[in-house]
Amino acid sequence: MTAPLAQVFEGYLDLRYRIDPVEGTRAGRRELDGMYGAFDAASVRAHIAALRSYTGALEEASADSLDDEIDQTAVLHDARQLQSWLERERPFAHDPTFHLRHALDGLYRLATDDVDARERSVALVSRLRAMPQFLAAAADALVQPERPLLGTAAAMLPGGLALLRDEVREALGPLGADPDVASAHEAAIESLEHFGDALAMMDERARDSVGIGRELFERRLHTAHMIQDGVDPLLRWAERAYEEARRGVETAAAAIAPDTPWRAVVDRVSGDAPAVSSPFGAYADAMDEARRFAAQHGLVHVVSPPVRVRATPAYLQPLVPFTVYEGPGAFVESQAGTLYITMPHSAAESVHRRSDIASTVVHEAVPGHHQQAVTANASDRVVRRVVSSDVTREGWAYYCEAMMADAGFFGTPVARLLHARDVLWRTLRAIIDVAIHTKTLQVPAAERRLRDELGMDELAARADVMRVAAHPTLMSCFVVGRREIERLRDDARDAWGSDGGFSLSRFHTELLRYGGYPTALARWGMGLA
Repeated sequence: MTAPLAQVFEGYLDLRYRIDPVEGTRAGRRELDGMYGAFDAASVRAHIAALRSYTGALEEASADSLDDEIDQTAVLHDARQLQSWLERERPFAHDPTFHLRHALDGLYRLATDDVDARERSVALVSRLRAMPQFLAAAADALVQPERPLLGTAAAMLPGGLALLRDEVREALGPLGADPDVASAHEAAIESLEHFGDALAMMDERARDSVGIGRELFERRLHTAHMIQDGVDPLLRWAERAYEEARRGVETAAAAIAPDTPWRAVVDRVSGDAPAVSSPFGAYADAMDEARRFAAQHGLVHVVSPPVRVRATPAYLQPLVPFTVYEGPGAFVESQAGTLYITMPHSAAESVHRRSDIASTVVHEAVPGHHQQAVTANASDRVVRRVVSSDVTREGWAYYCEAMMADAGFFGTPVARLLHARDVLWRTLRAIIDVAIHTKTLQVPAAERRLRDELGMDELAARADVMRVAAHPTLMSCFVVGRREIERLRDDARDAWGSDGGFSLSRFHTELLRYGGYPTALARWGMGLA
């Protein structure tokens, strides 16, 4: 790699983390642990100017090899999307959950970190002192608040206050007894309460729509994910996929109870399955089983770092109805991942059952997200540890569900039915994603579709739709990403030959070499463009 190109990459990654210091903490950039991002008008203009400078430098830099060209293209697309996010999408102007997540994630990551306790406490104090100014600026920045997301932000506040009063207090340790630290801690709590008051006052001027519009949605598809589909072809394809998935779940249900509606069969088998006594242990056991299966069937070279199972932090539960995986940082020694599981709030809600857990661990852990994250972080090409696209991250994890199903991992009729139901769910979310952001679908109608067509409970449906609202194109990336990987796999099989040249293990090793880059770049690198 040429020195100028390497220097541009290094400078760009530094800028990226200074725009989002909380992500820097997760990645292992310890020098940023006491900082928050700045999203006031002047700071955003400065971020955009710096991104334009790096974009120009990236365009002018020379690449010595194909791998350099691929990295250069990936970083250039990432920089352009980040600039569009700041300049045109502007979530900090309409999404209060963005600011709350940034503030609270910044504290939670430090409070639960494994670093030296003294170092952690000092960084926590710095963030506590910065929090009142950050939240005051956040309230000013929210010039176009969206009413549905105001409600979700309000639901996050009790968990945020509990985080500050309990976990943060404990993580401060002896330092918390210092009067100046105690004062900063109390000021942070008060600032969160004041932010809640500000949210309540925003309701009068809030708008009901949460969509970013066709132009920005398509720009995200093309720039962030390198997907060529436009909105209308994507929606038509997703609707066809949904009908195919519906037939699949009906067929799987008929294998258990012929002439019975599939929803009734799912309800019956879910009701018959006993709830696990310890969901944390059950998820860990299921991950071990998925690891063994993937290794024994030669699907991937299974990574060794473990995945910890923890309860979803209370402040995140309004956004995470089921589970979410968080990968290890790009620059941290420990490459253990974390699987957060959201526990039901009452006995009337869905519980964690062994029959549902299998698909989850395949998607979130091995061979899904954890396999990809750990493999990427082992790359000696640093930008491949950091720069990624939802279309590959989520596409890979969803592809792994289908791959494990084809290999026979879901070995019982009940497991196959629940997997088929999940396929239907993911496809419906893609339709909702496109329709909310580019058509006229409103949040209440989207929630009704999830409840009426999938039987999802009210809280889970709302959290799912809020994820769609806050992360445009994300749900489309699950299904489009899987489609793109399957097309690349089929082309690799044709090109390499099935008589010894092609194997799933070889294909997956080659694909994962590109980390979370858009699949189009892996296709280019593998000579299949």
